[in-house]
Amino acid sequence: MGWLAPLMFLWLLPVAALIIAMYLLKLRRRDVVVPSTLLWERVIRDVQANAPFQRLRRNLLLILQILAALLLVMALARPYVRRTTATGRSIVLIMDTSASMEATDVRPNRLAQAQELARSVIAAMAPQDAGMVIAAANRPIAVTGFTDRRSELAQAVSQLRPHATSCDMQGALSLAAAVVAPRSEGEIHVFSDGGFPQVGGVNLGKAHILFHAIGRSSNNVGIIAADYRRSLARDGMVDVLATLHNFD
Repeated sequence: MGWLAPLMFLWLLPVAALIIAMYLLKLRRRDVVVPSTLLWERVIRDVQANAPFQRLRRNLLLILQILAALLLVMALARPYVRRTTATGRSIVLIMDTSASMEATDVRPNRLAQAQELARSVIAAMAPQDAGMVIAAANRPIAVTGFTDRRSELAQAVSQLRPHATSCDMQGALSLAAAVVAPRSEGEIHVFSDGGFPQVGGVNLGKAHILFHAIGRSSNNVGIIAADYRRSLARDGMVDVLATLHNFD
């Protein structure tokens, strides 16, 4: 602990002296003749203390006033605490929330498995580490900023839901690289089934990237066309026509 204005402590001496002088140099009370001093012992002691340069007796109010003056001077001296904080890792969690993450080849689905793995990474963070969560669907979204509160990160991961869209992993990695660049020891964790176009041209700088593969099935099957029309046979119903293609 240090003081930005230590010379302010020099004011404590004159302020304390002034407070004590107010107790020592009180005006004498006028003399009054009474039949007996038996019931006036406290008054007599007070009169004796009012005499100049008499020894001060224990006085709670005096102690409190000097203590208040001390606290005031300490505040004016502007105390500060020296802290040395270790710089930890900057961890970005990219969560694939595209339609393919709803696949149930793992139970209950791929996104749930990704969330479980992400929570494990969060639980292993050191106290000085900071993390953030990015959801990667048709466009990347920063779900949280950098924070060292692991409970906040875990909650953000648990609240993610899959969307009926593709995954813009290129944009998600670009966003992650941009936020990690000014920081030291950056790590980018990608939780995905790999169902996105090939990524290239992203400058990750010094950041390390770790890919967590989600799911067991590698069948490259997708819906390439879909259409619907009002049913002619059943009122209030529609007929849906979808075209599936196996790219393997």
